[in-house]
Amino acid sequence: DGRAISLDFTQPAVYRVGYSAGLNALYIVFDIALTPEKSASTLAADVFAFDGTWGFRGAFNRMFELQPEAFKDRTGGHGLWVPFFESTAIPNFEDFGFRFKEGIGGDLVWGNQTGKLQTFHYIEPLTFWMAIDPEIPRGYDAAMNRLEELRAEDNHEAHCWENSVYQRPTGRPAGVFVDAAWCNGLVWSMNSAPGLPEPNHFSTIWNEKKCKEYVEVENPDHRVKGWYIDSIEGYITEDLDYNRDHFAYMTTPTSFDAQTHQPAVFTGLVVYEFTRRLAEELWARDGLTMANTVPGRYCWLAPYLDVLGTETNWHHKGEWMPLSDEGMLYRRALSGDKPYCYLMNSDFSKFTKSMSDRYMKRCVAYGMYPGYFSPNAFSDSYFGNPDWYERDRELFKRWVPLCKQVGEAGWEAITNATVDQDKVYIERWGGDQLTLFNDTGETTDVTVTLLGDWPASCTDSVTGQAVDVADGKLTLTLGHEDVAVLVFS
Repeated sequence: DGRAISLDFTQPAVYRVGYSAGLNALYIVFDIALTPEKSASTLAADVFAFDGTWGFRGAFNRMFELQPEAFKDRTGGHGLWVPFFESTAIPNFEDFGFRFKEGIGGDLVWGNQTGKLQTFHYIEPLTFWMAIDPEIPRGYDAAMNRLEELRAEDNHEAHCWENSVYQRPTGRPAGVFVDAAWCNGLVWSMNSAPGLPEPNHFSTIWNEKKCKEYVEVENPDHRVKGWYIDSIEGYITEDLDYNRDHFAYMTTPTSFDAQTHQPAVFTGLVVYEFTRRLAEELWARDGLTMANTVPGRYCWLAPYLDVLGTETNWHHKGEWMPLSDEGMLYRRALSGDKPYCYLMNSDFSKFTKSMSDRYMKRCVAYGMYPGYFSPNAFSDSYFGNPDWYERDRELFKRWVPLCKQVGEAGWEAITNATVDQDKVYIERWGGDQLTLFNDTGETTDVTVTLLGDWPASCTDSVTGQAVDVADGKLTLTLGHEDVAVLVFS
């Protein structure tokens, strides 16, 4: 028998879960602050029993059963993430398995007419990037002067700044001077919770005008499928908003600075309130949400996102550094049946065809999608250089259909099969498929023991060869970082 305690995804707060050996108790702790502005908060946790045979996988399986809406796939088909570039401009572009487009472009109409490409409007919920003339010395006065100029130009973000900008503990507005490839100036931390007094940052991102412009358009060929949320965990945004004027308008509990105990709004809950409202607005209109850098710190975002993914670099300083099994499974489990997409951000002059092959095979093993972008997320795009994508075209044609085969079948937390090697990873898909991935560092023989009822016939989709099953067991030889996709019938 198993017992589990979990955060309730519909009512998050800053929390910790754990087990006390001394007390023999599972526990959940909430870190909240009650203040004159917000003197009450609602907290919730889920406590449930599960079949303990499969340990933590059994707990996750039961959580899926209790909250099916949080993990279901609404996309109608999986595929690769397209960052900005025009996929239809690439010769025989369908070889690459593109599916989800970040940013509106010339392939919007083709995607809608064929149903093969879903386009998402680009937004950033936690930032206001404010360019400043490079000749002007950086400082508070320069920032405020630029803000006034933008207000005079009727810039919507500048108009909502006063109601939405974070404050630091001193009461000063929270902004950081930057010199990024896309903006030389200052980036403000912005509270995008929909309940703040208007004009607020949420209403610059979702309002009736934008809905009519992008979603409820008269010509369905120009309809955008949803909103793409970049930097959803706020990599450059302050972690805490000390603006007490914001406290009363948050639906989630106020927390506090662990060092000073000063009450504050936690960024992870700001973006939760934003994402949940946006998802509910889009779902009501047959739309979808897509986000970058998720799930990371904030597990509570996953139920309100339909396409999840992150930019990554597995070839860092000359070393092959793929994500660990633990890291891949964290993303796979919180995504449930939804598509999980990577964008490889690497120096592609040094990212070889062999590395692409290794990258794609690992993605097959976890039912994920191996996309490519740019070393600095801005220039030298992989798909802007035919030498790179033509070199790898055959790899896309080989591996992406297998990613879709298992990913669209749906991940099963309980494998109903075991392997005899610690670093050969096994996952089950749709009830009748298994993936095996060899991460041992060498070629190895692996024996799979099938538990429960499995069909007697087995084929490896990678090789196309039948695999012998005898007395509920089968044996394969896998090279290092090789994958097998076993289909039972």
